[in-house]
This record gives sequence, C-alpha cells and structure tokens, in this order.
Amino acid sequence: MSTVVVYKSKYGSTEQYAKWIAEELGADLKSAEQTKLDDLFPYDTIIYGAGVYVGCIAGIALIADNYEQLKDKKLIVFTVGLTDPAEKSKYIDLITKKFFLDDERHRTGFSFPRST
Repeated sequence: MSTVVVYKSKYGSTEQYAKWIAEELGADLKSAEQTKLDDLFPYDTIIYGAGVYVGCIAGIALIADNYEQLKDKKLIVFTVGLTDPAEKSKYIDLITKKFFLDDERHRTGFSFPRST
C-alpha cells in the first residue's frame, strides 16, 4: 500500500508534523505547492495536512475540488493550529462542512492536533 503525505505550511509546524507522519509510515512527502492532482493518482492513501486560517484549511482545494477523482483512495486530513483543542469536534464539523459534502466527510478521516 503506497502512501503520500502532502502538506501546506506557513510557519513550519504543519511541515514538521507531515515529516513525522511520513517518516513513521515510510510514506512519500510532498509540498502542496509542488503537487498536482496527477501526482496523487499512484497512491492508495493520501494524507493532507495544513494550517487553519480564518476557518479555512489552507490549500484543501487540491483534495476537495478533486474528490470525485480521489474517492477510491483512503483520504486523511489533518490540521495544525486550532485555537481550542477542547472544542475540536465543533471545529471539525464547522470547518469540514465548508469543503466536503456529508458523504465525502464520512469517508474521509480528519485530525486536528494541537500546534507546538
């Protein structure tokens, strides 16, 4: 099973999480800025990580806008930098509903770890 970790990082925290995840899984690591949709097709699992800015997951359009072409893959999204981790379930619903249909949300894994 092939895995890629794609990240968009403004201050470096998301990049660090992405590196740790890729290293632990033995996955490829790619910056979202240098990744096109075609680059994702060879992988069975796509892990996308980015910061949350003004209630939006940075660069998530790469996944959300192309969901139909990626729906047969295992998709996992993680974010870094939420304000209050104690209320993460509220944020998960609020943020993910902006980008994914209900069916897409239920087939995609989401994680909102606390920024360091």
